[in-house]
Amino acid sequence: MKYYILLFVSLALVLAGCSAQTLVKYQCVDGSFVDSANSCSSKTCPEANCPRLDCASCPIKTETKIETKTVEKTLYVCPDTKTVVSNVVDCKKEFYGNVTYKFTDEIIAGDFMWTFLTNKQQKSFASGNIFQSSYVADGTYLIIQVEVENVGKQAEHFDNSLMKLLDIKDREFISDDSATAAYNGQSFALFSGFGDTINPGIIKKGYVVFDIPENLEDLKIVVTSNKEKSNLFNIKLS
Repeated sequence: MKYYILLFVSLALVLAGCSAQTLVKYQCVDGSFVDSANSCSSKTCPEANCPRLDCASCPIKTETKIETKTVEKTLYVCPDTKTVVSNVVDCKKEFYGNVTYKFTDEIIAGDFMWTFLTNKQQKSFASGNIFQSSYVADGTYLIIQVEVENVGKQAEHFDNSLMKLLDIKDREFISDDSATAAYNGQSFALFSGFGDTINPGIIKKGYVVFDIPENLEDLKIVVTSNKEKSNLFNIKLS
């Protein structure tokens, strides 16, 4: 009997000792148990659950910032309205004579940029020259105001042979040198005779006079490149 009482007392003491100990375990997100909250790894303790689990080893949140730059690019539509290039000069590389430009378009032919400003027809004009007070056309005078700029890198010779007229029958007309010089108010003009040398960046403006038959159909200006004589540019008068 004493044996059973002693066994009972011993068991009670053992149970009393176990209940007096505080054993704390931390359960991580992956279901594992650890002795310390710090033992939770970043994998088992995602940032969203840290407040609930009181884990101290939460993963560091990282952000990747990608900077983008906006680049503005100007594109040019060539006279065919379909070809697009990044440089207006490239249009001339695409079209040599097979495209007709508008009268107000800037034409880059070789080292020269041409801009046609005005055009008109008249039968005669007063020259102001003491030797001849007026000029009268055999047909009619087509007077074209033109501006030419040397867009090259060195001085280049310019003369009126680079500009001609062409009608619907493919007939070619050259300028009247004497009438051109008289209309410009000088005996020798850049747009008549032997021309002159133009330095880079210099702009010359004047008139070119043609003596042509009246009522020509589909008349257009033809400009030739000073570098490649086979490169032609057609410009409508209207």
